[in-house]
Amino acid sequence: MAGAHEDALPDAAHQDYIGFAEGTVTMPRLSVALLVPQAHSTGSRRVNRRPLWVFVALALSIAPLRPWAAADPPGVRFRGLDEGFAEARASGKPLLLFFTADWCPPCHELELDFFRSSHFVKQIEENFVPVRIIDRRREEGHNAPEIQKLMNSANVTGFPTLLVVHADGIAAVKSVGYSSRGDTLSFLGDAIHRLAAAEKKKRLANQH
Repeated sequence: MAGAHEDALPDAAHQDYIGFAEGTVTMPRLSVALLVPQAHSTGSRRVNRRPLWVFVALALSIAPLRPWAAADPPGVRFRGLDEGFAEARASGKPLLLFFTADWCPPCHELELDFFRSSHFVKQIEENFVPVRIIDRRREEGHNAPEIQKLMNSANVTGFPTLLVVHADGIAAVKSVGYSSRGDTLSFLGDAIHRLAAAEKKKRLANQH
């Protein structure tokens, strides 16, 4: 997906991206690679109510572990854009969108600390559909149309950005930047419940 100009998604799929920037809850982080312009130019959704305290418990139990052992697996299997949205619709699980860039040091730190750690892969896969979106404007001057449309809808202004959202895109919760694994765990630990609250608020607002 990095730099690849894939076929544009169907119109129905593009509609999923509309409204991501609305009703979001933002958690600022300390280390952010800002996006700088380049010279190139309840309804009745079934919400997973299972407590996500396991994220916090894992953080406390393994916080001192670093660097990671060579035995760690490749990490989370990020889905492509089409695959991720299709899986999210079929499973009812929220998407975990990871907006990143090759030139972004905090992005690499987040991926190494979290997405490539064997301690968190199972929990992420059980609760979310992970999708990685790589910004290629600095290298190639532009993104594929579907990538840029998604980034605009999600109002991505810095990297890394994590966005938790259902496939219908009614509302989202967002975390920008990276300071520690503990902060990321805290964000994901209650993201599903916060997302449900944001979606409920948005639906009520749309009724008026």
